[in-house]
Amino acid sequence: MKKRIIWEIGIGAVLILAALFFVSQEKARQPKIVLRTLAIYSNPDFKISLAYPSTWQIDPARGAFRGTPLSFKGDDGFFGIDAVGVVGDLNIDGAAKSLTQEIKKPYGSAPKISSTTIAGADARFILPSPDQPKEENGVVAMVVQYPRPVEIGKYAYLYFMLYGDKLHLREIANALKFVGL
Repeated sequence: MKKRIIWEIGIGAVLILAALFFVSQEKARQPKIVLRTLAIYSNPDFKISLAYPSTWQIDPARGAFRGTPLSFKGDDGFFGIDAVGVVGDLNIDGAAKSLTQEIKKPYGSAPKISSTTIAGADARFILPSPDQPKEENGVVAMVVQYPRPVEIGKYAYLYFMLYGDKLHLREIANALKFVGL
């Protein structure tokens, strides 16, 4: 009788250990959620604000406009801003296409341009073709129509341009807000 009780306790302990092992393996297979802190970037001249990874720093190579930096970068990505489409210039499709047809072909020979909506506005997403020049570091871009023309320096622009790495650009674009328009 004593042997049977010891035997049952031993089997019970083995079953409990096996169950704990399988539960721990299941937890290990579940995706890990990485929480990261975001920083807010605002540019009063471009009339925008957006969020980006707080570990990124100002990219001094891109300079600033009226003291506000135009680009940030980190170990895992980057973003920058610009404006395109002087009033009376091009529609949004023409503005996006013109960016892909620069002499250096920054998005390769056959980039894809798709329509989307960002901050409630008409936008175009530019995805490079496989032959994108390596020095472009995999840059992708968004051209977003301003709610109304924005005067930056001497010109009024119709479109805000956000460019950056493929991994982060959509997330950054989804946080875009037009300020004071």
